[in-house]
Amino acid sequence: MRPARHCFSPAVFFVNRISKRRRECHFHGKLEAKILSQYSPCSFSGILLGSPSIGQSTSLALWILSLSYPRIGPSADRSRGAILIDNSPSLRPGSYYAKELKQVLPPEVFERNPWQLLWLIPHLAIIAASISALLLTNIHWGFRLLLSAAIGHSFGCLMYLAHEILHGTVVKNGTLQNWLSGICMLPYCISPEHWKAWHNRSHHCHTSKTGRDPDSFGDVYMNRKAPFAKFTTKLAPGSGYLRSWFFMGFWFSFHALVTLFVHSKVFEYWKPAQRRKQLALFSAMVAFWAGVGYAVGPYNFAFIYLLPMVVANCVQMFYISTNHLFCDETQDENDPLINSLTVSTPRWVSWLHLNFGYHVEHHVMPYANSKHAPKIQAALKEHFGTRYHEMPLQQALRVLYETPPVHLSRQELVDMRTGIVYSTLGPNGELPHVVDQVAVPVRPRKRVKNRPAAVDVPVTETSPEDVKQNRAA
Repeated sequence: MRPARHCFSPAVFFVNRISKRRRECHFHGKLEAKILSQYSPCSFSGILLGSPSIGQSTSLALWILSLSYPRIGPSADRSRGAILIDNSPSLRPGSYYAKELKQVLPPEVFERNPWQLLWLIPHLAIIAASISALLLTNIHWGFRLLLSAAIGHSFGCLMYLAHEILHGTVVKNGTLQNWLSGICMLPYCISPEHWKAWHNRSHHCHTSKTGRDPDSFGDVYMNRKAPFAKFTTKLAPGSGYLRSWFFMGFWFSFHALVTLFVHSKVFEYWKPAQRRKQLALFSAMVAFWAGVGYAVGPYNFAFIYLLPMVVANCVQMFYISTNHLFCDETQDENDPLINSLTVSTPRWVSWLHLNFGYHVEHHVMPYANSKHAPKIQAALKEHFGTRYHEMPLQQALRVLYETPPVHLSRQELVDMRTGIVYSTLGPNGELPHVVDQVAVPVRPRKRVKNRPAAVDVPVTETSPEDVKQNRAA
């Protein structure tokens, strides 16, 4: 039996190349990646060097270190499944968790699940039957509302299916993925490439990173400098504005327009020709629904499409809005156990919604089909202790509307109107609560990079009564 490997933290120098277009970090060469892969990501005193001209000396330094020091972190020859519970406060990328879990999860977790396509049959049947009943019968308006709700729910469930398809967890063929997901997303007027650029590349790669994550409401600086960000924040849950109570019923469709016309242009999702193609596809889908409206008349169109889209938006946003908004901001390292939250629902609801609430699991392994999310959840809970965050959906919705959406610092959220500061979801699952109050207009805090997740900003407990006294003073 080989002796246990001792821990050591050598100063490792490596090159950090920045891609101008995507602004993503890469190792300078294969040697660095090979050597660094033998060490735990939190075991280094890493120094980022931006000049590629020192690549040879960097490779030499890493090679010398690999000879001079024994490997640290997880042992290379450990038995399958021998992972210690990890409650370290250090931020880690999703790839770290995925690499660890691959050793304990069964191989079928990583297989595609084409049987999920069978969900097309009941949902398309519900939509077709409900539309036929609305057009061909003169039923009471109350039943018309129920049929509209059924259509909207099926619209939302088809979006869940499109989400799985475009992550490649259902079918492999790219053309088939585009056609199937295009049918599912037609009610939202979202093309497959639009969704992949918005969700797969921007959201997953830059989760909770101000500006880069299209699903984040950003920080104080962004809300002070960008008028459009200030406008959208007033629509968000927890903003304190009356209009925020309508958020669930329209935001997903509205946000699709924002990503298509604003965010995609600022961050160059596509080349000019590709952008024109996406705009043409969007125009074609809008024209299709306009034609439907013209054919059936405004009254029927309201029950066939407009009211169902309110329900469909709610079906999406009940999950999406609770997954990240009151978690830590992660500017420097995209750690899915720190910036994401899984919301639990009754088992039959999870089954009906394709396990869409298992969001931490999805960010750790987006290439695993949602059918296997419970297995991934069990492994995360077993091996990563309290780093894993989960909350019942109804509780998450309540917290969402009690907590402002704008980050003052990585672990602080602030009400831009009153200056009241809340903590984010705590490292051990502590609910957000009032911790401070700052002067209005709110100004950004000075940021310090690379702080451990659990010790970002000194937070002192402040009661609501103290805040009221401060406001009165």
